[in-house]
Amino acid sequence: MSFKYSAPFLSLFLLAACSSDDPKATNSEHLSRAKAYEEQGQYKAAMIEYRNAIKTSDGDIESIIGYADLLNSLGRNRNAADMLEGMEGIKSDSYYLELADSYVSLKKFQSAERSLAYIKRDNPEKLLYQAKIALGKGELEDAQTLFQRLLTHAKSTLDEQASAKLGLAMLAARENRMTEANGLLMQIDPDNALYSEAQVVRAGIQIVVDDLTGAEATLSDLLSRLPNTDIMQPVKAVVLERLAYVLTRLGRSNEAYIYQKLLSEAFPGANEV
Repeated sequence: MSFKYSAPFLSLFLLAACSSDDPKATNSEHLSRAKAYEEQGQYKAAMIEYRNAIKTSDGDIESIIGYADLLNSLGRNRNAADMLEGMEGIKSDSYYLELADSYVSLKKFQSAERSLAYIKRDNPEKLLYQAKIALGKGELEDAQTLFQRLLTHAKSTLDEQASAKLGLAMLAARENRMTEANGLLMQIDPDNALYSEAQVVRAGIQIVVDDLTGAEATLSDLLSRLPNTDIMQPVKAVVLERLAYVLTRLGRSNEAYIYQKLLSEAFPGANEV
């Protein structure tokens, strides 16, 4: 039996065959799938695709930064830093920002400052990490100035403005200006990516002023908004830990145990730690 193909069909077939052997096309496919899985909260699958993208591209910088960003978002900052530190070749501003993100989370502030020094442009992203470094080092006046500059920077995005408000709220809370801190936190929109962190800080303030009922309401509402993912996000772990603490203080130990169990199942050994 013989088969006859039309010219358009044959061209499409040959194009598909070639694209599967093209490293750039293969890398792009892995990256697209990695980002799609990440958006769906399927982090384990996203990690596999990022590793495939790095392998097929022989260490493409976009693939490495994307993978490191996912690791940082999951609290695996040491792994992200190790991978970024081992990268060779020409680096970009995005690379140094991601490395600074790892170092800030690891409280390696001098290393973070050295990373930012490679970025020559004065932009909001760099300003944000400079403010976080100052806050982490306890240089509160410098942090206040930097967060204010970020808030009013002409090129600041809504996310960066939210980061500035969150930072200013944390500074206000440190100085016992709780009303001001709450006002700043309430300005962060529920649709913003930083809303969860803002509500965690708000619940922390409520715990400090002994408003345990308010803290329970804040944390319970936040928990209902957080997505279910195959690897628990750090912010969700904090919410569970604080809910267990608040419920125990309120004399509702049985309910507290439920959240402690969820936390210990996601992070074996968490209770002991």
